[in-house]
Amino acid sequence: MSKEERPLLSVIVRRFPKKLMAKIERSLGKTQQAMANQPGFVGLQNSFSHHADYSELVTVFAFDSSESLNQWETSPLRNSFVTELDLYSQDSVTHAQFDDLALLLHPRAQLRKIETVAILIFWILLLGNILRYLADEYLPGLLAPHWRNSILVLINVVLISYVFLPWSSMIATKIKAYCTK
Repeated sequence: MSKEERPLLSVIVRRFPKKLMAKIERSLGKTQQAMANQPGFVGLQNSFSHHADYSELVTVFAFDSSESLNQWETSPLRNSFVTELDLYSQDSVTHAQFDDLALLLHPRAQLRKIETVAILIFWILLLGNILRYLADEYLPGLLAPHWRNSILVLINVVLISYVFLPWSSMIATKIKAYCTK
């Protein structure tokens, strides 16, 4: 794989009646053998989950480049397998493709601990002051200082943990990955 090419990951979700599991597994075995011989094939993982009236199959596979994946997707062999699996499917097939995995694979694109701590400190100070100002402005004297501070800390932790830190980390990682190219 050249430096410019990036692996492509595809995820396909299909639902089948439980009674067809043996046929599905045979079809998957043939598909796996065919994919393994395909140029640029990286790997494949199938996962079944069983529910009350159906089974769900999640297939995750990767090719080393878009060219290799396109060759597989246009091959008559692949189309025959897809046609067979689609005959068994209960619902429409869900297919997603991820082609920018460089952020996951490139070690320089990851944030170091000190960078994450700096982002965290920034949000603690900024949101802490904003929340304190809003509480002083809109909730003066409604709660005892201990309870007011406890609620502000709780809100701050939730906002940072679930919104601001993940968002900031993603943006910082993208910027860092772009700058290290």
